[in-house]
Amino acid sequence: MRAHAVILPVLLVALFGCASPSPQPSSGDDAFDTPPTLVKFIEPEYPKYAKENNVTGKVTLRVFVKTDGTVSDVVVIESTDAMFNDAAIDAARQFRFKPARRDGRAVPGVVVVPVEFR
Repeated sequence: MRAHAVILPVLLVALFGCASPSPQPSSGDDAFDTPPTLVKFIEPEYPKYAKENNVTGKVTLRVFVKTDGTVSDVVVIESTDAMFNDAAIDAARQFRFKPARRDGRAVPGVVVVPVEFR
């Protein structure tokens, strides 16, 4: 069985065939009419040690999305094992989004993205 990293959003159901929760917009002062929507997913590289030893894990990321849909910053908010953090962050920096919208204009947004390694 090949080990691989899986992102959990419903937005990827058509691509990966897995039913899971979608990235969630952050709560707070940055309310938007439409949250950022993931349009380009990059699969994280499974860490060599974890792959060789069948270690699984999950990293939950807070992804900050600019008005052009690129990622400005990524923060780990929860992780089952730190060995997965860098791979998840590196992949998330390459994600592309349809930006959040407020009053018909693109605005910066934040989403929480769970990434599962199994």
